[in-house]
Amino acid sequence: MSNENQHDKPRTALIKDQLRRSFQDRASEELPTDLMSLIEKLREQDDQNGK
Repeated sequence: MSNENQHDKPRTALIKDQLRRSFQDRASEELPTDLMSLIEKLREQDDQNGK
C-alpha cells in the first residue's frame, strides 16, 4: 500500500461520516413529531438497559 492510499483513509472516513450525518438530519426532518418522540423514548430505554 502506498502512502497516498493511507493518507486518503482519514479523508474518506470523514466524508462518509459527514454523509451519514447529513442523511440522519434529513431523515429526522421528514418524520412526524410523535414518531420522533417515540424514537427518543426507545433510545432512553436502551440507555437505561445498558445497550
